[in-house]
Amino acid sequence: MMMIDKMMRTKGIFGVYQIELNNKIYVGSTTCSFKGRWNEHLKAFRKGKNSRYLQNSYNKYGEDALKFSVLEVVKNKEDCLSREQYYIDTLKPEYNICQIAGSNLGMKWSNASRQKLSITNKGRKMSDRFCKKMSIIQIGKKHTEETKRKIGITSKGRKFTEEAKQKMSEAHKGRKLSVETRYKLSKIKKGIKFTEEHKKKMSEANKGHKVTEETRKKMSMAQKLRYAKGQVI
Repeated sequence: MMMIDKMMRTKGIFGVYQIELNNKIYVGSTTCSFKGRWNEHLKAFRKGKNSRYLQNSYNKYGEDALKFSVLEVVKNKEDCLSREQYYIDTLKPEYNICQIAGSNLGMKWSNASRQKLSITNKGRKMSDRFCKKMSIIQIGKKHTEETKRKIGITSKGRKFTEEAKQKMSEAHKGRKLSVETRYKLSKIKKGIKFTEEHKKKMSEANKGHKVTEETRKKMSMAQKLRYAKGQVI
């Protein structure tokens, strides 16, 4: 018979929970309510759409073998992921494909799944709060050479809409690059050969563009510095 923690049935409380099946566990967290999350899991199980390893065991042992229980009631919703991570690190749950709370890291998607995700996310607008969180996660992240290569291949020939270009422009306004970043950008651009079409577009884009006195001063100082270092012949 399926066992359910009494607290799982109580409305209005949330936090970290576990699902036990065949002496193995899955750890998760919810910011809505344990009862709501439990119902979501049951629906996913019955449709065959739950986490891969967990779903496979459910298919083998059935619903009566499930045991839902509360690990910790959390007072603040923003603490849910950190507490979930604590239990993942402590209990080492066998059914958790991702070992990082709230992340898809380590998951492998089939081509069909990737296509479905792509279709689902087309035209989807992310909130400013979500974008800020994603930005914080990416800080300090270093891509492997293989990842960089794949990003480069994916980005080739990509065309941005005028709206996207404007948003990118607004996002970069007032942004100050570190000396290290400028140096890296300079190294990347060295040796780049532009096509005639690209040169023409750059020329058209710069027509009528007025440079402020401050910018001219900075450009002059940078040029003088390059001469002093012997970088300009």
